[in-house]
Amino acid sequence: MPYNLKITEDKDGQLEISGEVSAEDFATYRPAVIKKLQATATIDGFRPGQVPEKILIDRLGEETILQQMAEEALQKAYPEIVAEKELAPIGRPAVTITKLAKDNPLGFTIKTAIVPTFDLPDYRQLATEALAETPINDEEITAKEIDDFIANLQKMEVAKNTPQKEEGGETKTEDRPPIDEAFIKKFGDFATVADFRDKIKAQLTAEKTHKQKEKRRAAILDRLAAAVNPALPDILINQELQKMLAELKGQIEQMGIKFDDYLNHLKKTTDELTAGWKDDATKRVKVGLILEKIIAAEKLEVGQDEVDQYTEAILKHHQANENIDPAAVRRYAQGVLLNEKALELLEKDA
Repeated sequence: MPYNLKITEDKDGQLEISGEVSAEDFATYRPAVIKKLQATATIDGFRPGQVPEKILIDRLGEETILQQMAEEALQKAYPEIVAEKELAPIGRPAVTITKLAKDNPLGFTIKTAIVPTFDLPDYRQLATEALAETPINDEEITAKEIDDFIANLQKMEVAKNTPQKEEGGETKTEDRPPIDEAFIKKFGDFATVADFRDKIKAQLTAEKTHKQKEKRRAAILDRLAAAVNPALPDILINQELQKMLAELKGQIEQMGIKFDDYLNHLKKTTDELTAGWKDDATKRVKVGLILEKIIAAEKLEVGQDEVDQYTEAILKHHQANENIDPAAVRRYAQGVLLNEKALELLEKDA
């Protein structure tokens, strides 16, 4: 289907596609849109699906009909254009309607980004170098570390039971509850104090191992990111900034704090908050593109059962969110699992 296209690309890999859907083709979307709106419109005196077309248009307005038609037409046009012109877009396109009128062509402009081209570095060697610089610390958790952890638990108990205590005040040793059966039962079903200490040691060991693993992975990703310098379209950086903002918002709200209240406390707008994030967003985009290339080069795959389980876990965690898109969550889950496989490969071979 011809769209009278004009496609331009700037030096940063951003693509602008301008074109038209002919008046004849645009008009073909009208019957289906009318039918869909008739089924969902709530108009006094008429049952759903029984609203006459003229009354529907009078109540909703011709502009609403045309907007819905344009949305349907462009949802079909964009993938057709991508396939016909053999484009490799990445990220969410920004669509602008430039002409919208009944019995006229639909004019549009689509701005998107194309996958930056770059050669993969020797990622196995870079991973080896990174891991050599971040050796594993095999030292065991000491008795003092366990004692310090328990002392913090004691302080928490004192603070909980004496809310009038001045903020920042020191908890005296004699004020702390004794480490006995009554105390340890507040934190779990522990048989003895020795069992309590063993579990704390295991927890601290796991946390230490996790931190070391994250540090080593960060070292690998730093090396990979420094080895390539692809032209990154602004649209990708901006989308990553929005993703980072959404992640922070989710963390804040999980703590039971409204995000607007959080911003008010900081005395910042969202733009001011994200102003210093561009370097991190750029690095995250770059790392994501590198991992995608490694996944393709190594032909890495994940089982559908694994994707199903992870998807279900995410949906269960966000079950209160009625607007969540299961298909989008599944794509996200698959991406996370594939990235994990790529990182495990680098850690294993290095």
